[in-house]
Amino acid sequence: MKILHVSTLDIAGGASRGAYWIHRAMREMGADSWMFVSDKRSRDDSVAICPAELNWQEAIRTRTKLDDQRLARYPKHEAVYFSPASFAPGMVVEAINRLEADIINLHWVAGGFLMPEEIPQLRGKIVWTLRDMWPFTGGCHYSEGCGRYQNQCGHCPILRSDQENDITRELWQRKEKSWRDVPIQLVAVSRWMAEQARASQLFSSREVEVIHNGLPLEEFSPCDKTEARQRLGLSPHKILILYGALYSTTDARKGFHHLQPMIEHLVREYPMTDIELLVFGASESPLIFPPQVSVRYLGTIFDDAKLRLVYAAADVTVAPSLEDACAKVPIESMACGTPVVCFDATGMKDIVDHLENGYRARCYAAEDLARGVHWVLRKADTANLSVRCRQKVEQSFSLEQQTQKYLRLYERLMRS
Repeated sequence: MKILHVSTLDIAGGASRGAYWIHRAMREMGADSWMFVSDKRSRDDSVAICPAELNWQEAIRTRTKLDDQRLARYPKHEAVYFSPASFAPGMVVEAINRLEADIINLHWVAGGFLMPEEIPQLRGKIVWTLRDMWPFTGGCHYSEGCGRYQNQCGHCPILRSDQENDITRELWQRKEKSWRDVPIQLVAVSRWMAEQARASQLFSSREVEVIHNGLPLEEFSPCDKTEARQRLGLSPHKILILYGALYSTTDARKGFHHLQPMIEHLVREYPMTDIELLVFGASESPLIFPPQVSVRYLGTIFDDAKLRLVYAAADVTVAPSLEDACAKVPIESMACGTPVVCFDATGMKDIVDHLENGYRARCYAAEDLARGVHWVLRKADTANLSVRCRQKVEQSFSLEQQTQKYLRLYERLMRS
């Protein structure tokens, strides 16, 4: 059984890292696993890109340019991630089919990589890992509370469109027409994502299996807090509150705007001194925090070994995402023994068990986030809490468990 994981990227960003980790774990288990990407950042020989003679890069550049032109029609739009999937001839499918895979596992394939019309041309059993909502929407990667994907999209509030038959309706109809008779096995990375897929008109009649994100536990594990701080040049005495994500200060979905009122409430209601907020995934922010709190921006961290030290150095990680399929930051933090405070929403419900290994705050109350941080810092049994964090990840988010579930699914599909 030859397995091919298809992703726009291999190791840049949470979704791509998740796909790459699965692929790597399958190879370590002896599976015939390969990965096919548009933008390769690793040096892994088992990760392939299109042959140069297929001129696929020009097709992707053309699609990206068309996407930009179409979004320019909506100058007031507030979308951070939005993929209209403007069609243009490409050679990606030809390259994928040349690899003759039995199982083709699609992951995050936006960014001009794969068009809806190309997916039926893939030769192999198709599995689609839903790492965001794009596969069943008219272009948005997260709906921001809009339910129009449940009924053909159109009149998109994210694009601030006033037309029923806008580009979201068009893309939704293209997907429906292209995939109507194509067998696709869906895998959601959280119960919340499975619920959204089942509620969508595009996927309501399809089977959705839940397989959580997995983590390489040997790379993310607890280490001595004092040593971690020393190696990173951080104070051994300060209270360190950690926050991070890709585009952590500019992607509103990640909830950075909740940190300022949370910190203000924390220092007002629970007097503490020597607090430092650590932010990774960004280098600066216009937000102004109380003078009692210092802020250190760590920039984007691509090195997992350094990221492990950052998690271990922190006293608590705050993950105030408004929508997240199955965020890796809280899982990585807990794997390193650092508890997480988040909102009681979306994929976070599968990760943090309230008052067991972290705190799930009321949506979307900054004061309850502050209460959760205070609970971790002052009320919780810190040593046992750290142990429970690690145990949760070992029990529910190990890469070995995730990989075995995928392999069983693949074997079932091959028998069908």
